[in-house]
Formats: sequence, C-alpha cells, structure tokens
Amino acid sequence: MKKGKKYSVLSELCTHLVFIIVGVSGIYSFFSMGKIHGLIIGIIFLLFEILLVYTSISEIKTKRITKSIQKGNNYFKNNVDLKQKLNNYNPKDKFGFVLELNKENSNITEEYINEFQNKYNVILPEILKEYYLKYNKNDIKKCEFYLYSEEHNFCLDFIIPLRDANVNVEKTLEMYKDDKYLQTIVPLAEDIDGDDYYWDKKTGKVFYLSMENAENPIPICDSVEEFFKLLNYLQDNK
Repeated sequence: MKKGKKYSVLSELCTHLVFIIVGVSGIYSFFSMGKIHGLIIGIIFLLFEILLVYTSISEIKTKRITKSIQKGNNYFKNNVDLKQKLNNYNPKDKFGFVLELNKENSNITEEYINEFQNKYNVILPEILKEYYLKYNKNDIKKCEFYLYSEEHNFCLDFIIPLRDANVNVEKTLEMYKDDKYLQTIVPLAEDIDGDDYYWDKKTGKVFYLSMENAENPIPICDSVEEFFKLLNYLQDNK
C-alpha cells in the first residue's frame, strides 16, 4: 500500500472511531446521568457515522463499476444471453413501455424538433424523434434491470421530455452547456434516484451517468433504438 493511501485509510478509520466514541458516550451520559444534551449530541454523531458509512459503500461500488468499464465491460458483455435475445426480439409496439397515451402531453411538432436540432447541433435518432412527436411527457411502465451480475440495479422512472416539464432535455442541455464532460451527450431518461441516461451525439450509444461521477459514464446500450427495445423486452418478460 502506498504511503499516502495508507495515511488516508488510517485517517478515515480514526474519523469513524471518533464519531462512534462520541456518539456512544453521549447516549451513555443520558442514561447514566440524565444529560439530555448528551443524548442529542450522541444521536447526531451516530447519524453522521451512518452517513459516512453509506457514502463509503457508495464510493466502493462506484470504483468497482468504473474498474469494470475501464476493462471494456458493459451490460450486454456480461449478459450475452440477453444481448442475443434482444437481437431476435421484435416488440409488437416499439413504444409498448409507455403507460398510456395522453394527447395533452404530446405537444411536440416537427417544426420545434428542427429548431431544437439546429440550436444544439444534434440530429435526433428517428425512433426518438417519433417518440417525442407522439408521447413526449407521457408516463412509462416500471422498467428495472441489473448491471454487472446484480451488483447494481437500475430502475427507470421516466423518459425525459423534450420541453414543457420541470425536468426536460432543453433545460438540461442549457444547464450543462459549459461542462466539458457533457458536451457530446443528450439527456434521455431518469432513474428513481435522480441520475440520468444519456445518448452520445457522435456514437449514438446510451450511457448511465451519475452527476457525482460524471467523468465515468456507464455504457448501457449501443443505440437509443436498442435501449427502447430493452424497455419493451423487460415489460414482456417480467
């Protein structure tokens, strides 16, 4: 273990130890001497310790996933059987994952799409263009799948509307237009944890990206079309 890394681990262990000692001592002082402030301090320190442990576990998972990505892994390479099934799968409705059609939420026009593409220098995949024209803000069915042998599960919440919603593609592009790591990607969907799926302007591939780890996107599908096919497949094979 490198010297700097060794000191970092020792420092982290000491921090955990201090939080636990102070937390337990505070609670003990309440039960032994009736000090209410001791109870409050003890609870606060133990809550901080729980938060630190949760953060450490999340960082470990992120590092493991990132390491897998650097080796060239992705969802389908670890699930070859599913990849083959998707290749042979033809959904009855390519938008079968949509919960129901609400025409009031379908307010996108060809003219607006052309303006959007020109403004952001992007060509929407045909299937995505068709989705926005027909559905845009419509809800979708629950779509859950696993990555890296059930190490990380993903639960899709909604397809991000092109416009006219609190979270929408245009607003997100404006928000991150100065971020060098997000110059070539376009928001596609959001999961229940608030993190997003993006598709790449250059390659068309779909990635999962956490804002806490924006430099290490996780590859999901080879295209938006394949991503939508995955969502349909999950609905038909629950």
